[in-house]
Amino acid sequence: MKRFILVSLVLFGSIAAATWAVCWAQEDAPSAGPGAQATGAGHPEDAARDRQAADPEQNRQPSLEWGNELYSHYCTPCHGVRGDGNGFNAPRLLVKPANHTDAAFMSARSDQKLFDTINLGGVEVAKSTLMPPWGAAFDNDNKIRSLILKLRDLCQCQAKKSW
Repeated sequence: MKRFILVSLVLFGSIAAATWAVCWAQEDAPSAGPGAQATGAGHPEDAARDRQAADPEQNRQPSLEWGNELYSHYCTPCHGVRGDGNGFNAPRLLVKPANHTDAAFMSARSDQKLFDTINLGGVEVAKSTLMPPWGAAFDNDNKIRSLILKLRDLCQCQAKKSW
């Protein structure tokens, strides 16, 4: 019974963390005020302008600097500041977080596999169900590509497989 309660609490905590991240990302998006005018739907240039207004980083190019910022905020609670899988949440998880400094482990994963894992979460790539899907929270593929640059920097390795 104690094990069931522990598993339930850990699973609930992971779901709560993923939900919080999605909600937090949505709260950061500026909303239209009462005097805002609706843009013409169906016009590609209006849609592009709306996306840029909603996310000023929409056109920001992937970079290690950006990856450092994102990793520090989103990944260190589980994977640790050094990326070794020893974050402050790690002792409470049933599955130890990946060690991003392990070159052999990380180089066996293509950049596409890393992208899918970050975007869709662990369960979608046959990994831990505790790894939340960050794609909805990020809503920007360049953020994920920046995280991949950070992961490659941590392991000091490149993928043996290409995208």
